[in-house]
Amino acid sequence: PITPGELLCLGSSLAFTGLFYYLYKKKARVIARIQEAPKLQVDDDLPALVSAADGRCLPYVALEG
Repeated sequence: PITPGELLCLGSSLAFTGLFYYLYKKKARVIARIQEAPKLQVDDDLPALVSAADGRCLPYVALEG
């Protein structure tokens, strides 16, 4: 027979596993999106590129240099 304490431990273990898996997948999507971002070199052309961008904003751009 399974005791109520064992059921409580099993249920909390499953809940924490589900929560941590959800957080892991959420962060993995963000990391994948960042890795797919265009890579720009920090040089003299960067201010002109930013000012020409829509709304003067470059979402998810990786700066190198």
